[in-house]
Amino acid sequence: MRSIRMVLLCLVLVAGTTLPTAPAGAGHDEDLHSDNFKRLVGRTAKLAGDGPAAQGSDLAFAGRRVYAGTYQGTALFKIKPKDKGYLKQIGFHNCPGSQGDISFVGTTVFVSIDAPASNNVENPVCNNTKTNVSDSSLEKEGIRIVDFADPKQPKQVGFIEMKCGSHTHTLVPDGDKTYMYVESYPVNQAVDCNAAEGHGAVAIIEMPTNDPKKAKLIEPFDITPTPLPNDAPIGCHDLQAWPERDIVIAACITESQVWDISNPAKPEILARITNPDVQIWHSAAFTWDGKYAIISDEYGGAAGGGGCAGDKDSTVGAMWFYNLEDPSNPVLEGHYSLPRIPSWDDEQEAQRSRCTTHLYTILPMKNGKYIAISSYYSGGLSAVDFTDPANPEEIGHYLHQPGGILPDTWSSYWYNGRIYTNDHLSGHGIGVYKMKGLGAKKVNYYAGGLNPQTQIARFK
Repeated sequence: MRSIRMVLLCLVLVAGTTLPTAPAGAGHDEDLHSDNFKRLVGRTAKLAGDGPAAQGSDLAFAGRRVYAGTYQGTALFKIKPKDKGYLKQIGFHNCPGSQGDISFVGTTVFVSIDAPASNNVENPVCNNTKTNVSDSSLEKEGIRIVDFADPKQPKQVGFIEMKCGSHTHTLVPDGDKTYMYVESYPVNQAVDCNAAEGHGAVAIIEMPTNDPKKAKLIEPFDITPTPLPNDAPIGCHDLQAWPERDIVIAACITESQVWDISNPAKPEILARITNPDVQIWHSAAFTWDGKYAIISDEYGGAAGGGGCAGDKDSTVGAMWFYNLEDPSNPVLEGHYSLPRIPSWDDEQEAQRSRCTTHLYTILPMKNGKYIAISSYYSGGLSAVDFTDPANPEEIGHYLHQPGGILPDTWSSYWYNGRIYTNDHLSGHGIGVYKMKGLGAKKVNYYAGGLNPQTQIARFK
């Protein structure tokens, strides 16, 4: 296993038993999938018209709208019925910025920008606003605020500039106010944000729920110690908030944490989770009864390939299941790793490929089962039943590889009967899939929408 120091170097350089499968072929246009999985459609997020494909990142769902984060801006799709093609792009906010993770309040969309140099285009709808500290947001990093009230002409209406920018962020609704936790860590060697100095804080933003454009920074949350080898704290990567239960599960690179957010402006750490088999604590999510949490390992970091173990019992790039019945004392129950290795055309493709657990959704099942669907970069999608977390089993999978081009599936979320994915470097775009047994009879459908990093039990 690589050392944490090696992993951080990578970060700096970038800013079971399965069901029967269809034939595979990494040199031709055939997809590898279980019989219960179907690919409905794929749509490439375009900058404009017939322009180039965008590099996708995260997703958020507002009613029939799907917001797709990309490194080139934020795309907006409309969910359509089968006879209308399932999905149609209706807007694009043409404003680049790494890595483009998104969330929404009403028709206001928040976008994470974590590399100043990537935020390098100025036009009438992009970087034309002041920040909290500067006259222009051009080449700044932090949270971009975009108004999507007119989906065909979205525009930036604000920008909150902050040290180390925003790699990801999580919304916490609290009545008349909504809070945002901004996760970031050193991904470059900026003078005021570097690996040697560390960044042991989560920025907190406060906004009126009915007027999110008035968002402002308040006092940050100190998460130290999450030490590097030189004892410099690094910060958090991803977390999920559960406002109704006043709790957060946070993946913080070198450890995970459980927070009490009874006062969302002043979180408190309830527990710290360490595990020598985890290399990079990356993402986290609760089950819908609060009994368990999944925390994932982005083995090798986003910069390099790796994590393709091909064994569900491997600890490499795995999702880890923790019992949180006592939030102050999390208990490890089991883990699951992708049980297959994608076929490679050559050694270069093999070196590029990565198969770690990335972004996932835990379905609000009606029968009490625990089912998660996760993206695995080059490994595509995997659906996992972890009702017995000590013995998780894969119950479905899909590897979309048109023309033999492996996917780079960044995010994967179930939303009201369909599974939506966002691919990064592959150019596969936004995918729409369906898996048998995950319709309205078995799963609660969301009412209003879904910001995946915020757990709110509001169903139809």
